Amino acid sequence: MSITKNKNTEKKIKLCLFLFIFLIFIINYEFSNLNKSIDLGVKFLKDSQLQYGEFIMEACMYSNQSLDNLYYREEYCLMDSTTGNTAFLGLAINELNHEEINEIINKSSIFLLSEQKEKGIWNFFTNDSIFYGSIPEDTDDTAFVSRFLTMNNVSFENNSKLFEENIKDGLIQTWIVNESNEFYGEYDCNVNVNVLTYLNLINKSYLIDCNKLKKIIFSNDYECCIYCENGKDGKIPLFLFYNIAKLLETDSCFEDSKDIIISDILNLQENDGSFGSTIYTSFGISSLIEMGHPINSSNLKKSVKYLLNSQNKDGSWGNDFLFSSFGDGPPYMGVNEYWTWGSSELSTALALEALNKFNKELK
Repeated sequence: MSITKNKNTEKKIKLCLFLFIFLIFIINYEFSNLNKSIDLGVKFLKDSQLQYGEFIMEACMYSNQSLDNLYYREEYCLMDSTTGNTAFLGLAINELNHEEINEIINKSSIFLLSEQKEKGIWNFFTNDSIFYGSIPEDTDDTAFVSRFLTMNNVSFENNSKLFEENIKDGLIQTWIVNESNEFYGEYDCNVNVNVLTYLNLINKSYLIDCNKLKKIIFSNDYECCIYCENGKDGKIPLFLFYNIAKLLETDSCFEDSKDIIISDILNLQENDGSFGSTIYTSFGISSLIEMGHPINSSNLKKSVKYLLNSQNKDGSWGNDFLFSSFGDGPPYMGVNEYWTWGSSELSTALALEALNKFNKELK
């Protein structure tokens, strides 16, 4: 009797193993063009990077005909020079195991170092941007650049004290200004998650109260994410979720929030598998994978297929904006003007990151 039982158990194990291997084979066959897609995307980035290392951003202005109906018409776009685009892009492709990535990262590092201010601070806009001077230096972009450089073993001025000086009651303010400045006192939860991720790298994570931050994030429908875009049902917090997923790589503070976040991400998915744009779809895929969502889930596969099918022949993905600003501040920002910032290079880098994570999980 026991011999028969053992044989039946052995058969079941063999069957399960066969089905598992067969499933992996099917998924791999279904996404057999992943490596080719990644190669094309990397080539596009290499060809698009300027000689001195920057990736240019596109700023587009939309005029508002009536503040009552919120109808905007695109007036014009211009090429803008920023540190934020190059740093954020660099972080996205940093894990790609590709022979041409090192060259891109090295050139990006040289460019970012050239834009460093005193005390290891960075502004989102470079000195060459027409928008330079419209906003102060900030902890968000300083953390993005610092994290990128640190991860690639590039030395820069120690800025840990700077972060300490801008923390109040366990949270960090966005703008590096004194109390008399109009920008003083802004606290954004997405900025805090990003800064906390960098502070983890330099063993200073204790400076931000993660439990307090978590409570703020989940108590007000993500309204604390000031620079997350607004949708018809409130904030679209995919950028925030993406940054939380990055934080989870080194910090367990949000470990007990993963199920809530996964559910909220899936609720934002559209019928075609996308999350509204290339950037948001990439955020969704990367976040789901980092939070342990099953690689063979129909939601994830549908999103990956959407990305693969929307890639252009030159290896790029279209220009989606990362953030926007409705402004009345200098320069070039009239009271009825709405500006967006993005680039096809950034969209491509984030898509490559998502595809690379999916590809690694398949293997």
